[in-house]
Amino acid sequence: LRELALDGCRLGAAGFASLAGSEALAGLARLSLRANSPGEDGIAALGRATFCESLESLDLGGCTAGRSLKAL
Repeated sequence: LRELALDGCRLGAAGFASLAGSEALAGLARLSLRANSPGEDGIAALGRATFCESLESLDLGGCTAGRSLKAL
């Protein structure tokens, strides 16, 4: 899997944490999670995901996450 788009899927912190822990996303190049509500916990989980190192593009436009989104 090289690209994944889950825009507007109502993903919250738990959904982001599930994605972050998925070994199936190793090698992912593009991830779009626009218009979801991960909150700070979801963004923090995503930031710890090992697949983030291989991402060429990460789109979090329209996500509500507070200050954590800026840190990512």
